[in-house]
Amino acid sequence: MRNVTRTATLALLACAFLPAKAQTTRTVATYHNVGMCVEFNTAPPPSATISMSIKEDGVAGDYREIHPLSQIASNQFAGSAFGLKPDTSYAIRLVSTAFASNLVVSVRTRSEVLSQATNGVYHVAPGGDDAQDGRSQPTAFRTLRHALEVVMAGEKILLHGGRYQEGDTEVYPGSGGEAEGKPGQPITIESAPGEQAILDGTDPGFVPQWELFDQPHGVYRTASSRQPYHAYLNGGHLYHFGHLDDLRTNRWNQMSGFYADGANFYVRLPEGEPPGTNYVSIPRFTYGLSLVLVGHYQIRRLEFSHYGYERDPAGLVLDGSSSNQVESCSFHHTGTGVSLRRDAIYNTIQQCTFNEWPVDTIMWDAIKQGEPYGSEPYETGGVVISGEHGREYANVIRSNRFEHVFDGAHIFADEPPWPTANVDFHDNLVLNCGDDGIETDGLGSNCRIYNNVFSNFLTGISVAPAAPGPTYIFRNVLLRWRTVPSSESDDGRFHGYPIKLNHQMRQDPWTQWVYLYHNTCVTDQPDLDGFVFSYYWWYWTNIVSRNNIYSGTRYALVNVDLACPIDFDYDDLFTSDSSRFVYWYGTDYASLAQFTQGTAQEGHGLALDPRFLSPGNTRLRSDSPLIDCGLRIPGVNDNFLGSAPDIGAFEASSAPMALSLVYANGVVETTWTVAPGSSWQLEFSPGLVPPGWIKAGEIGQAVGEHLVLSHTNAAASGFYRLRAAEP
Repeated sequence: MRNVTRTATLALLACAFLPAKAQTTRTVATYHNVGMCVEFNTAPPPSATISMSIKEDGVAGDYREIHPLSQIASNQFAGSAFGLKPDTSYAIRLVSTAFASNLVVSVRTRSEVLSQATNGVYHVAPGGDDAQDGRSQPTAFRTLRHALEVVMAGEKILLHGGRYQEGDTEVYPGSGGEAEGKPGQPITIESAPGEQAILDGTDPGFVPQWELFDQPHGVYRTASSRQPYHAYLNGGHLYHFGHLDDLRTNRWNQMSGFYADGANFYVRLPEGEPPGTNYVSIPRFTYGLSLVLVGHYQIRRLEFSHYGYERDPAGLVLDGSSSNQVESCSFHHTGTGVSLRRDAIYNTIQQCTFNEWPVDTIMWDAIKQGEPYGSEPYETGGVVISGEHGREYANVIRSNRFEHVFDGAHIFADEPPWPTANVDFHDNLVLNCGDDGIETDGLGSNCRIYNNVFSNFLTGISVAPAAPGPTYIFRNVLLRWRTVPSSESDDGRFHGYPIKLNHQMRQDPWTQWVYLYHNTCVTDQPDLDGFVFSYYWWYWTNIVSRNNIYSGTRYALVNVDLACPIDFDYDDLFTSDSSRFVYWYGTDYASLAQFTQGTAQEGHGLALDPRFLSPGNTRLRSDSPLIDCGLRIPGVNDNFLGSAPDIGAFEASSAPMALSLVYANGVVETTWTVAPGSSWQLEFSPGLVPPGWIKAGEIGQAVGEHLVLSHTNAAASGFYRLRAAEP
């Protein structure tokens, strides 16, 4: 008892010597999350921790515990509050022995309600005339560029259906009109209702006249002084060879592509076939629209296509621009869909589609080893946060679809001094990636990746490296990682995995504080591991894994080195290969018990078949052994069902439920509140040892949230349960 008292006294003395304003706190709110950073003037004691609790302002009740902060530097802690209501005030309480007293910080989440542009409308139409006033469809402008020169804060630009062959349009303060929207008075650019406007960067002046140049290799050419960064075959990407000989000799086994030297433009089409009816095009512009140092734009329902004449192409660039909303737009064949640069903050990109077909089928070596371009033209992403010469924070990327890309998105700063901070990447669908579903490679803090689905990729989430953290990766579904041919690999193929942690440069900062919670990772592709700690040349620490499913077809878990400390527990490790289980630093472990004894990892873990509803549905069946087997993590899984959280991305709504029953005239009837539209089966058993459950009546489907089921039971005895109907 004396030792405990003495320790507490020393801690209090340490706090007493801190100056009055010993620390500063900073909060950054998005719609559903809040990032917190605490910075001390001098480093607190090494044992210091900071816990967090939260309550909604004006609502009765005490604070509830949420996820603690992580120490990211000797004098800095950071962390997040998750799952909050939009446009709501919260009080966050911070408790630490390093404080003179508890701290309470007030913060309000962002509102989902947008101001509308109601001050006036400009119309733009392909058959319009920029000499007209643009105030009606009959007097519409012809170009978006001209409309942007006159639009004022609070006004709207309506683009009528058709193709607008313009680009490299830059909007900046003083470029025309007021250029910048204002809080409460946005500038809106959108397709007219029921119409589709397309901003097209294709060069109509490129009309090739093909001649056979190299018959043995099937190479054709046309005279052209154009040297584009991108080119397209029948609307899809045509691989850019850096040297004519590489095009001729089919380097990297890349069957088609182009090369331009300023005198001629050369192509080889698949299988060396002649151009015939194949349509080859090039872009005229590098980007579609760039907003520079302006804000409060709303861009909706536009299509951006075929940009990329020079390096760093994009459909839309947000350069030092803030508080913009990009919604329901389509970006394809633009290199990067949306590029955020230099102090771009509080932007939202939602309900958009990104497609660079067929980049995901280009040979991996061709992209990674191509000279002199390397991976520049293709390894960008639908949304890229560059972090170049500025601070990017509080950007939200949600409910988008990324497909047929090399990398889906890149959200961390590439270089010091400022990390990307408080980015939310959630509820996105990422399909068919040649390499990574999303990259958090670089500098980032308080970034949150959750509720996404990734399918068919080499690596789902790349954390290589991620510093200083914390990086939160939770409630994601990662499916069908695969292998790709590569001369860089020892066996001629790179083997995929769901989450990548490795370092390729010794000068990279250390990866730290990566939290993996409630992810479901499963592949049915042959000879692949459920989770891999692959090669590295440097260091990572504080990789925390809880309540995840890692399911492979070779090993369930692989670690090639022990030098990097990790903390894995309460996960389900499963492999369909009965001859293997875990490979850990040169040792094969045949069972979970052996693995835990040998490594002190997964002391509460499982090694069981998750029992998914179906091969394509990773929700747990009602008889899954993972139900109620997870660890409660305050602020992450507070709303679990049953006695404990379920392992994996979803709480199993199919878990057995106790029913309140009414019995009358031989009929048992129950009314239950369930998910709207869900289907359920009532089951009956005359006893519980052994259970012997039988179906009681037909499957019932909820009407709204209400489900009514009945069963005739003349004996008036027995036990009932409700299960989600399975296919």
